[in-house]
Amino acid sequence: MTELVQFSTAETGAWREALRRFAPGDDIYFRPEYAAISEANGEGQAECLLVTDGASALLLPVLKQSIPGHPALCDVQSPYGYGGPLVVGAEAGFLGRAWRLIREKWLHDGVVAAFLRGHPLVANEGWFGPEWEVTFNRTTLAVDLRHGAVAAFAHPGARKHRRDTVQALRSGATVHFLPLEATALGRFRQLYSATMQRLGAGAEYFFSAAYFSALAAQFGDAASLVEVRESAEGETLSMALIFWGPQWAHYHLSGRHGEGGNASHLLLQAVAEEAARRNLDALHLGGGRTPAPEDSLLRFKHWIGNATHRFHTARLTVNRDAYNDLVAAWRAAHPEDMPTWFLAYRESPRSHPKPLIETS
Repeated sequence: MTELVQFSTAETGAWREALRRFAPGDDIYFRPEYAAISEANGEGQAECLLVTDGASALLLPVLKQSIPGHPALCDVQSPYGYGGPLVVGAEAGFLGRAWRLIREKWLHDGVVAAFLRGHPLVANEGWFGPEWEVTFNRTTLAVDLRHGAVAAFAHPGARKHRRDTVQALRSGATVHFLPLEATALGRFRQLYSATMQRLGAGAEYFFSAAYFSALAAQFGDAASLVEVRESAEGETLSMALIFWGPQWAHYHLSGRHGEGGNASHLLLQAVAEEAARRNLDALHLGGGRTPAPEDSLLRFKHWIGNATHRFHTARLTVNRDAYNDLVAAWRAAHPEDMPTWFLAYRESPRSHPKPLIETS
């Protein structure tokens, strides 16, 4: 019999136990601790949906967020980063039954639509049902470390990375791995926020003080701050927040002063070497700021990564009438704008953009 159960972040034991059935269920983006930091950032109520039928199972972490002005309605998204479903033992017909149960639950809960982000290293885009609109979004890069860090950077495309790393070391730059304690986190938050401001990033790329406090509370040795300084006691040039999973490391957030190119190369070289020391298979760098192949951040990551992956998103309209009404109301309120988001009613109109999240 196909059954669906749900866990909250208050039920971390049950959530973690459910993940044990899946590979790689222990990756950072599927854990209750990761969902909890999204809750702390005000992104909605985290839920872990588990559908089982004998040896078959599907697990899906999501954030459910109410729609302003419509207390009976809400929508569902993945937390920032990567996620989507995990599946094991998908016997014939199981995925169809599983997604039907989830959709029925969402209809009952007042969910209008769902927007989910896949996981490029899991390549889970094939586990969505036919009712989902699955779209390739962008390429992501990783440093494949299965043959060690030296081999990972031996490819011709890493020539600039090797040169810039050496130049950073010759200039006296030093690398420091730091725990998630308040002083270092505060310094990182300021640098990250200043970097996003300088780059003109959207409000969704800014995180509250509560988010960083939750990071410190939820992740012990599973995360580090990595800092590059001009010298052992010198000014900070670059910092990054790194997640350490049992199989992969993730380059999650980063900030730098100015261009900081050499410092960023040195930082990622050090992280890759540490990931190899931990016997991890890869350091996932992520993609560009945009899907464009010529994106400058993607080009930077191409100088470092030796493996490409494909990031997909998935869309589902759960309640078509309610969804259409919300989009129509948004368009009527902003006739001079055309929405580009699937969850269009959440989009900030270009003629009246939302202010950036407070970063001080």
